[in-house]
Amino acid sequence: GWNAGLGFSPVSTFAGTFDGLGHTISNLTINRTTTYVGLFGQTTSAAVIRNVGLVGGSVKGSGFAGGLVGFMNGGTISNSYSSASVIATSTGNAFAGGLVGYMSGTIGNSYATGNVSGTGAGGKGVGGLVGYMTNSTVSNSYATGTVSGLGDYVGGLLGQGATGAVIRGSYATGNVSSTRNNVGGLAGIDSTGTEISDSHATGGVTGTGNNVGGLAGQSSATITNSYATGNVLATGSGSTYVGGLVGYSSSGGSISDSHATGSVTTTGTTGSGFGGLVGVSWGGISNSYATGAVNSASTDAFVYVGGLAGQMAGAGAIISNSYATGNVTSSGTGQNVGGLAGQAGNVSDSHATGNVLGGTYVGGLVGYSNSVSNSYATGNVTATVVQPYGIGTIAGGLVGFVDSATITKSYATGAVSGIVNVGGLVGWLSASALSNSYATGAVSGTSNVGGLVGHGNQAGATINTSYATGLVTGSSNVGGLMGFAENGSSASGNSYWDTTTTGQSSSSGGGTGLLATALMKQQASYSGWDFTSVWVIYNGNTYPLLRPFMQSLTVTANDAGKVYDATLYSGGNGQSYSGSPDFSHLYGTTNFSGDSQGAKNVGSYTLTPNLYSDQQGYIITPVSGTLSITPAALT
Repeated sequence: GWNAGLGFSPVSTFAGTFDGLGHTISNLTINRTTTYVGLFGQTTSAAVIRNVGLVGGSVKGSGFAGGLVGFMNGGTISNSYSSASVIATSTGNAFAGGLVGYMSGTIGNSYATGNVSGTGAGGKGVGGLVGYMTNSTVSNSYATGTVSGLGDYVGGLLGQGATGAVIRGSYATGNVSSTRNNVGGLAGIDSTGTEISDSHATGGVTGTGNNVGGLAGQSSATITNSYATGNVLATGSGSTYVGGLVGYSSSGGSISDSHATGSVTTTGTTGSGFGGLVGVSWGGISNSYATGAVNSASTDAFVYVGGLAGQMAGAGAIISNSYATGNVTSSGTGQNVGGLAGQAGNVSDSHATGNVLGGTYVGGLVGYSNSVSNSYATGNVTATVVQPYGIGTIAGGLVGFVDSATITKSYATGAVSGIVNVGGLVGWLSASALSNSYATGAVSGTSNVGGLVGHGNQAGATINTSYATGLVTGSSNVGGLMGFAENGSSASGNSYWDTTTTGQSSSSGGGTGLLATALMKQQASYSGWDFTSVWVIYNGNTYPLLRPFMQSLTVTANDAGKVYDATLYSGGNGQSYSGSPDFSHLYGTTNFSGDSQGAKNVGSYTLTPNLYSDQQGYIITPVSGTLSITPAALT
């Protein structure tokens, strides 16, 4: 071949301005065993490259390989692109990128479409656009090629980002795979002081090592307004930290206003930390969501599997205003499995709707938690394994195990099944206060089975102003509110269960059973409850509902009129609304009350709308209209 098969000799140490003026270079071919390969092998901080395109061709070298630049030591690239394939054979620092191998400068409005691969076992830093970047910014740029590597740090756009690496308004669409650690749809790894914003990845991601994510494999970055849609698959026998958006979010990192929609699947029999959004996070998650199913085959004792996060590790790892909708399945025997998070210290204003299956410490929202507020879960929960320390399966419609914390203004509606310590809301309540909460799902187990709490332990374990309505079945220690209360745990007299629907006439630790469902649907039955700021009830139609999940709605009855005809009036003339309500949450839209109902004689009468709502609906303020019956004409 040309030049003894070596192809083009890269321009070395370029320090000037190269303006392609929109022209292209076709079929650039470089085939070398050296480093610093690309159209420009090396550029300095003074280099400016713009308005040029590489069409087709291939670039191959040992390392520091890029279609346009191999080693970019400062400077800028703008309005440029490459469709050349890039291969790096190094078993050390491969640093291969579709456009640039190594960079410490800026790239803007540029892209790469060629496939990029690191073929050396252990070769690090392979990216669809850039292999390695430090103190650099990539903005408004993208990569679409397939990216593969045999080493750490492989990403659809960026392989490895060191301190000061910033990605803004950029994306990658190619599939990404690696046999080692830190694999991401956009970035393999982003280090401390980095940023990913307004960016996304859509390719599938496959890894056999640790830290595998739909957007980033490992991140210490602040991630905002970004997303991933590709499925994430970890096939290693012991892969850990796998997430739909981020595999491992380390200290200093955070995720906000972001989401993932792909499924997350791990096939190894060991490993832990698997989540629909993030596998493990040491930083907070806010205003974010995940919709993909999460499936783990790991048999580790502490598996940490969640619809949003596998494990929230550390004091700053708080989940707020976030949700997950995918089913969560942990087919092994491990603990800490939840519809939102496997383990989380603090969760607020969040929810999960997927079904959850796990070994033990299983919850519709969280498997193991310290604090939950203004949150809910609607999926069915199943725990299959007796915990190895002999304290049961531990399953709850909201939380499996709660320790030295609080649960307030929260609810669960899914059915819960387990063996021991099974509750409609909480499986095991340890030295924790539960208040202003409820559960409506059916609960089944062998022992320590309760409509609200399976097992209450220690004096601080208390239940106040809460209720349960779901059918409760078991063999021993079965209660309408709490299955088994010990060591001073208790339920106050102003916590209730429906003895008709639960099928239970008693409850361990206290509480009040109401014999008729009709009594449970009357505000007067609930002594000491706050129906002004916490609860709302539609007498005769609903159990108490929590206000934090409902919107205010004013419903005004339209005026009506008729001429006297000696018949009794019934119904109304429709109503108007203060907003645009979701009618799937409104009931009784044709029902009216007031002295208009049954009115016959001439006069004015009150016409009051008689609507009610479910838990995800409305706090209704009814405004009456007027029925006017006018005299009939004399004949």
